[in-house]
Order: sequence, then structure tokens, then C-alpha cells
Amino acid sequence: MITTNDGNMLIAGYNNSTDNGYDGYLIKVSPDGNQLWSKNYGSSYTDGFYNVINAVDEGYVAVGFQSVASYGESMLYILKTNESGDKQWEYFGDGLQSNMGFGITQTHDNGYIACGYIQDGNNDRDLYLVKINTLGEKVWEKHYGTKNDSTNTGANDDAYAIIAAGDSGFYLTGSMNGDVNCCGKSFLMKISADGDSLWTKVYSEALGYSIALTNDGNIIIGGAINKNGQDAYLLKADPAGEIIWEKSYGSATGYDFGTSLVQVFDGGYAVTGFSSQSGSSNQDISLFRIDQSGTLLWSKTYGGDNVDQGFGLVSNTDGGYNIAGMSNSGGSFVFLNKTDSEGNEIWQKNLK
Repeated sequence: MITTNDGNMLIAGYNNSTDNGYDGYLIKVSPDGNQLWSKNYGSSYTDGFYNVINAVDEGYVAVGFQSVASYGESMLYILKTNESGDKQWEYFGDGLQSNMGFGITQTHDNGYIACGYIQDGNNDRDLYLVKINTLGEKVWEKHYGTKNDSTNTGANDDAYAIIAAGDSGFYLTGSMNGDVNCCGKSFLMKISADGDSLWTKVYSEALGYSIALTNDGNIIIGGAINKNGQDAYLLKADPAGEIIWEKSYGSATGYDFGTSLVQVFDGGYAVTGFSSQSGSSNQDISLFRIDQSGTLLWSKTYGGDNVDQGFGLVSNTDGGYNIAGMSNSGGSFVFLNKTDSEGNEIWQKNLK
């Protein structure tokens, strides 16, 4: 979810279509949560979006995947719309190998770089970067990956988020050198404007799911770490990728996952995601409020009696937050709420 240039909000995800299974889905809502428009996009099979950004020309650019067959092969999918959600162009990734897009950012020449993964027939999954121009045409694509440390076989490398650096380059994060039995490690990679890898720093057994530049010129990564089962996770690094601090958040026996983060007015952070108690199949949407040194100030949960997950987060000028996600409590909905600055819920809406 993003705040749009006209002061509203845009949510990207997927929605069920009676004709085409799941479709990519955009919903534009007003600050009080009233739906302004919603539109489906996609093919004859399953499609979805993982991220969306404001475009230079006041439209929107969303990234995700489009399935190319009923058995689940997918391609990275980028969609450009105008302000009303009307499709202007589409871009599709490599059609010969399974690939997917998770993050996207604007480039200095007003194009876009998307990141995700690409997987070959030997189940070796690599980081996948694609740059496209303002017309949706490919400028370049790059693959980066590792091999499994113990067997020198294929490893799972995924890029979940990318941002522009203070110079002409970019930072990306995700998970590196995982396999089918366990997770990989969180990482920070610096690439040039041409997509060339400049350096990579690898951290804990964790994954980076979101990334932002901090007000003091450093980098903050949010995600989840293998600790106490699994905890939400923040790592602050300097521009060279050296760790400033690394912290985890969650219950001692439950499951906590961080998806989206924002830096707030006092230099601290807010992180949304989802949490569950040990032994429970239910999940609640979570919100963690953390100060600029990484200390937890408070945490809150939202949702009903089934699986509810938070994936989008924006901070508002009044100090409060809006969270978007999914809710399976009482049906299947796009979840949207508003909280005050202390995380107290002001309203909650279920959108279709």
C-alpha cells in the first residue's frame, strides 16, 4: 500500500475472479477508507501483485507475477496504469524460466527496476533484476545467485525489495543461499545504475522483506528471523552494509513475521506483519513501534478469529497508521484499518 500523490491510498494484491481464478488487483481508497475504484488485471490463470509505486506521470506501476499455465509456471509481471487504473502497458519477464517480481523502484532516468527471482530447471533460484524504460521496454536484466554451501547444488536466492541509493545505484535485500530444508540468510546488495553488483553483505539466518533509507543516511531492513521459532526483524546498516544494530521482536513461543516498515516522525520505525500464538492456526495482523535505537516501544494486533495478515503500511500526518492486508475472518477480504499514534484502532474495513 502507498499514499498516492493526490492524498489517497492505493492497495495492490490479488482478488478472486469467477472467470480467471485469481487476478492482480488494485484498489484506490480515500483517507477514511472509502473505496474510490478497484480493477482486476491478468490472464486466464492466477496472477497477483506484490508491490506498487507512484509513477512520474501521476499513474501507478505494480509488480508481481502472471501465470502462464494452469500448472503454476509464472513470469514477472509489471503493469503501468493511469490515475484511474486504466492499463497503459505491461511488461513480462523471461518466458523460458519460472520467475517472479516482488519489489520495484524508480530509476534516475525515470525508468523502473524490478527485483525478484528466476529459477532454472535444476531448481537453482537466483536473484532477478530487470530494468525497463518509461514505455515498458526492457533495458537490461541481470541474474545473481549462490550455490548451496555443503553440496554445491542449487540454492534459493530471492530479492524481495529494492530502493534507490543516495548516489546513482540501488540497494536490494531478500534471502540468500536457502534450500528446501531451511531458510537462507538476510543480505544487503549494492548495485550500480547498470545493475552490476558492487558488493554484498550477508547477515543472520533470516530474510529481508522490506527496505528503506533512514533519515540519518543509513539503511533499515525489515523481515523475519529464525529466533524463538520465528520473530519479526530489523537490521540497521551503514551505507557500506556494516551492521549498526540488529534486533528481533515477538513472543517467546509464538510466530511473528515482519512485512512492511516505515520510518516515522521521531526517527523510529513502525513494522506491520502477522503473529500467531504457539499451537494456534489463527494469525493476527501485527504492528510494532520501535525507537531509533531498535528498542520496542509497543506492539498491537488486529483482526478476527481466523487468518489475518498485514502486508501494507503507511504513516499519516496525524501520527497514526493505515495497515492493509488480507482477512479470512468471516469471509475473504482485503483488510484495511486506521490507528492512532499509539496503535489504537480507530476503524477497520473489509474490502472486496
